[in-house]
Amino acid sequence: MIVRLPDENEPLISLQNGRNVPMSNQEHLTYPLDYVYIQDQLPLSTRQKEIALAPNQKPIGEFFTFFDCTDYTEKYLEKGRQKSAGLVSHALRKQALSLWDFGCLTIDYFRGKIDTHGGYFHNGETNLKKGLKPEATFTKLAIYGLACVGFERFLIELQEEPIFSEYKTSYEQILKNVESQPAFLSLTNNQKEKVILSHLLSSICRDKGIQVLLSQERYALDVLKSTIL
Repeated sequence: MIVRLPDENEPLISLQNGRNVPMSNQEHLTYPLDYVYIQDQLPLSTRQKEIALAPNQKPIGEFFTFFDCTDYTEKYLEKGRQKSAGLVSHALRKQALSLWDFGCLTIDYFRGKIDTHGGYFHNGETNLKKGLKPEATFTKLAIYGLACVGFERFLIELQEEPIFSEYKTSYEQILKNVESQPAFLSLTNNQKEKVILSHLLSSICRDKGIQVLLSQERYALDVLKSTIL
């Protein structure tokens, strides 16, 4: 099953008995909650197993899709050179921040250099004057798009956004990669389009430091569904 937005080199998936199964290895199953940790060594899937559920019930955690924007970055030009900056943190790409990291982040927050709460919506004007942040273009697009039209429509309409032209080469490479997979041929045109766009969204999120955990429910209903309601 897809437990995060797929990269372009990952195999397509199929649905079996309500579970998504990797086409390349149908006998092995992994679950989204295995990727969410509530403690260092305790995945949420283990915690959910301790809760008594009826045979036909699914853990509530499997219905949620997560976008972790802690390390979200955007590029901008400064004195003719392209740079990138974290919008809600210093985007250190660490598994856990040290006390020093937290201290530096707190200082920059109070100095107005980083907005750890509203950085997702920055228009970039005031912050650039302080020598930092560009506009939070992608998170504004994603937040408003997902909230207003939902995941499926957001994928489809991604082609109409300016960011699509920036990733045109990536789109063509993704198309080439997935077209070589036998499972792709059995999909409808509508499904093919959404599978490719989900790969593209994955590439964009990866480039911008956004980690995504896509629920099996969301993939089944919004990507594998062959028509748009």
